[in-house]
Amino acid sequence: MEERSSAYSKRFAKGVQLLVAWETWKHRNSCIFEHARPSIPDLLRVIADECSFWGLAGASKLQELLARSLSLAA
Repeated sequence: MEERSSAYSKRFAKGVQLLVAWETWKHRNSCIFEHARPSIPDLLRVIADECSFWGLAGASKLQELLARSLSLAA
């Protein structure tokens, strides 16, 4: 059972890293090619929104992480 949990945790961590990297890349491209202004708050909002969508799709641990992060920020 612990082995399964560890494998899930690794997959979860990789998924979060991929999500953050992808959204950061998209934000960067928007700044370069569409002349958008760089904005960390906007980037974090987009990442949080995407986390919510992933949670709706079944990534419940990601939903918990997002809720915890938002409560710490408040």
